[in-house]
Amino acid sequence: EFPKAANYFHSAIAQVDVNGSSRTHAGAETNLGYIYMLTGEYRKAEVILKRVLERIAEPNAVIDSTDTLARVYLGLGNLDECEATLRRLDLEDNSVHYAKYATRWTALTKAQLLLKNRNYRGALTWLESMERQSSTFQDRPFMAALHLHSAYTLHRMDRGRDCARRIVSAYLAGIRESTE
Repeated sequence: EFPKAANYFHSAIAQVDVNGSSRTHAGAETNLGYIYMLTGEYRKAEVILKRVLERIAEPNAVIDSTDTLARVYLGLGNLDECEATLRRLDLEDNSVHYAKYATRWTALTKAQLLLKNRNYRGALTWLESMERQSSTFQDRPFMAALHLHSAYTLHRMDRGRDCARRIVSAYLAGIRESTE
């Protein structure tokens, strides 16, 4: 029910305009941008997400908005802009200024960019690196998505058996329960 969800976020933004919480405002706008992205309203998403990024400095809000904006550029086929947007986050930097949860999911956006650029070997190397770094977090939805991205990559590399193993791993990790 995307229109209904968008209305709730518009209401939240109006309420936040009254109380002045910039963090809540950024969160509501980022979620609204996400809805626009999911519904294919990429230009609306781009405008709102850029506006959030101009105003907010809180690290987790920045990464969520940046990731969604990068995904917008993927959807538009603007791979150079997607790469430039992700580069601002420096995903290889393992410092604690970003939440590990958020950076894991943004790492999948980077994998999608590598796949769109047909850099399958680079995508697989990146995904395997993310898998090693994330194995201790016990984040089943993330691991399910990672296995599915890996399966797609392996399929593109004509590695059918490895692809099949990853599909089974994604299934066992609960990929069918993912809303995405």
